[in-house]
Amino acid sequence: MKLINGNLKIVEEYTLNKTKEAYIVESLEAPGENLLLELFEGNSHQMLIKDYINFHVNYKNVSHKYILKTIDFKRVDTINLKPVYGSLFYSLSEYTDWKRLDAIKTPFSETEMASIFIKLFQTIDYLHFRGFTYNYLTPDNIFISEDHDIKISSIAKVIECSYYSEKHVDNYKYLAPELFNSETKVSFKSDYFSLGLLLEDFMLPSIDKNN
Repeated sequence: MKLINGNLKIVEEYTLNKTKEAYIVESLEAPGENLLLELFEGNSHQMLIKDYINFHVNYKNVSHKYILKTIDFKRVDTINLKPVYGSLFYSLSEYTDWKRLDAIKTPFSETEMASIFIKLFQTIDYLHFRGFTYNYLTPDNIFISEDHDIKISSIAKVIECSYYSEKHVDNYKYLAPELFNSETKVSFKSDYFSLGLLLEDFMLPSIDKNN
């Protein structure tokens, strides 16, 4: 596979998990700008695809410097200029090669960690003002640059998480209990739950280390 829909050139495979097919791609209209493309087979992801079709414009309209941008959602019509007759779709989002928070081994200073959390709170406040609850503020959805800037996973990505939350075994700790109880209404408090546990695991150790 080299070219999708005649304008998205595959740069390399991107490993999300064992069951997800994803690639780093670039648009022929903007060479050199890497994007993240995830493929979804229609019969296996019917509810998620229906959600994307109905609401992807809303997800695209969420624009914040600390959130990876949701760019597009479309049907795959051609691969290598040959027609695709099955039910295959792709989501396209901004790509970053920054490290995930849980993959960073070098300890942060208290000041660095405080800067990261201020940005996280600003981002969550923006989403809440727009009426979005993020719900999946986990270490693997937070990306950190070398100068301690941040990006969190795109809205399209966390919508996907909401349909497959049972796959987040390593991150159950950071997810509010109501996400797993269909009888309990999810509110903005679920994000504060996640922020509290992130503060406990990442901010408090940096304070203790410096005192």
